[in-house]
Amino acid sequence: MELMQEFFDSGGFIPHGHCYLWNPWLVWLHILSDLFVAISYYSIPIGLLYFVRKREDLPFQKIFVLFGLFIIFCGTTHLMDIWTLWHPSYWVAGAIKALTAIISIYTAASFIPLIPQALDLPKPSLLVAMNQELAKEIKERKQAEKQLKDITSALDQTAIVAITDIQGTITFVNDKFCEISKYSHEELIGQSHRLINSGYHPRSFFVEMWRTIASGQTWRDDIKNRAKDSSIYWVDTTIVPFLNEEGKPYQYLAIRKDITDRKTADIELQKLSLIASKTDNVAIVTNAQGEIEWVNDSFHKLTGYTLSEVIGKKPGEILQGSKTSQETVNSIREALAKHEPFSGEILNYSKDRRPYWLSLNINPVFDEDGKLLQFVALESEITTRKEIEIKLRKEVEEAMKKLSVMNDRLEVSNRELLDFAYVSSHDLQEPLRKIQAFGDRLKSTCQDSLNEKGLDYLERMLNAASRAQILINDLLDFSRVTTKAQPFQPIELSEVLEGVLSDLEVRIEKSGVILEVDRLPVVEADAMQMRQILQNLIGNALKFLREGVTPVVQVRSRVYMENEQEWCEVRVIDNGIGFEQQYAERIFQIFQRLHGRKTFEGTGIGLAICRKIAERHNGTLIAQGELNQGATFIFTLPTHQPTGDLQDAD
Repeated sequence: MELMQEFFDSGGFIPHGHCYLWNPWLVWLHILSDLFVAISYYSIPIGLLYFVRKREDLPFQKIFVLFGLFIIFCGTTHLMDIWTLWHPSYWVAGAIKALTAIISIYTAASFIPLIPQALDLPKPSLLVAMNQELAKEIKERKQAEKQLKDITSALDQTAIVAITDIQGTITFVNDKFCEISKYSHEELIGQSHRLINSGYHPRSFFVEMWRTIASGQTWRDDIKNRAKDSSIYWVDTTIVPFLNEEGKPYQYLAIRKDITDRKTADIELQKLSLIASKTDNVAIVTNAQGEIEWVNDSFHKLTGYTLSEVIGKKPGEILQGSKTSQETVNSIREALAKHEPFSGEILNYSKDRRPYWLSLNINPVFDEDGKLLQFVALESEITTRKEIEIKLRKEVEEAMKKLSVMNDRLEVSNRELLDFAYVSSHDLQEPLRKIQAFGDRLKSTCQDSLNEKGLDYLERMLNAASRAQILINDLLDFSRVTTKAQPFQPIELSEVLEGVLSDLEVRIEKSGVILEVDRLPVVEADAMQMRQILQNLIGNALKFLREGVTPVVQVRSRVYMENEQEWCEVRVIDNGIGFEQQYAERIFQIFQRLHGRKTFEGTGIGLAICRKIAERHNGTLIAQGELNQGATFIFTLPTHQPTGDLQDAD
């Protein structure tokens, strides 16, 4: 304790200020100088400490610490110089200087061996260049990492990727692999590709694959695999070995592409090819763009082209010629563009430019998703048939020309005949009237003077004249169907029928006929001719009655559609004597009768007039009958006449 007290005691020394004679200027000069030096010394270690903490990677950190301590003690000695101006603690000041000396010597001893190492440090310019090179490498590395990331992303989206070690154990699979195999990542990692082996390929297939990749070569082929759910899929597989510095594989990268649809189509095509090769018909298979992928032997036999000559080409480019119908070609292109089937006939040319005709059927082939895969064309040669058709067409055209000429002549002849019949009938009526008039006078004035034989002759003459008058009137009616016809107008057939039944009222009551009549529709027709045809048909039903049977006459009607045209059908049905069906057409011929005049009256013209009226109305009139069972007359006409016939009479 006494030693420590003596150490800190002034010991009778005088303050250092006495040496300056307490000159204020001199005292303050030393105070301020020592103070600023001390502050500077203390700030330098603080900066060194901050620098060392921020740059822990710098070498020689120990020397920085020693320099800091040395500078701190140096600053402390200057503070003690200020203290001793007033307090003569020279032992403390001396001790601090001694510590400063020790630290200085230790620092110098530690610093000198570091000088060679410090000289070996890179120059600042070299450091700058190295930093620039490092920055460039970092930038390139980032770009490479980005490219690798982009490639990996692209592969993940488009390809099925797996990595295995040299034993074939799976170390990596992407999502696409899991998606197609139906296995999860956990189920695949650590397994081999035997997990998805379908058993389709022989052992030699995989032996050759392993031999190739083990030698460091890339291997590629199609593989058929089996998924977890037992579904089958095909992949186009490329296996790339990664080699070490010795050139030996250390792992394998397998990149696959799903080709199941293509393989399925190929298998179907092989089946089709097998079938098509056995047929005489021509078969062509094209891709979705219409380019030939396959043809059968019949194609070669017909055209002279081999498969190697036409593959990749469009059929039209090699088979069509100058006389090929452009309209047919356009129809084919339009159907194919719409992915629709096409059927038709086309003229093609063989390799030696020989023309031939084909019956062509083209059908599109789609996958399960509706995507167009191929077109399949089946063709049959029809050259002989087409030549016959062309020959027949020419013959028909020539015949039609002749028929047209004959038809024109026939129309002129018919017109002249009708005119002749009309004129002749008209001119014959005058002498007939005189015969009837003078016959009636002879009968009234000379009846008493004539014997029985003379009266018989006179009666026969008058009856013959009466029949001739009726015949002439019927001939006039027949000619007037066209020559004196009226324009077609909408008429109520029911009103026409009522007028006919009114005219026939006496005959109906006398014969005791039971009438059954339907309501008839409105039609566009000649009202007078409709009255004429109905009166003739119903009159015939009243004429040809069967003895011992209550007569029934039906007038039935219906309206129906046919070929987008509305039609009216009227049936006049009776249960009279009927006729044999073999005479169904004969009864419509002029002057044709199935019974003698003594049995049933008539001239044999009435039904001919009725048919002519039906034909003028763009309709038909047919008869159905059975002997002693009755007859049915079926009259049809359109409810609406063609525009040209509506107002104009023939």
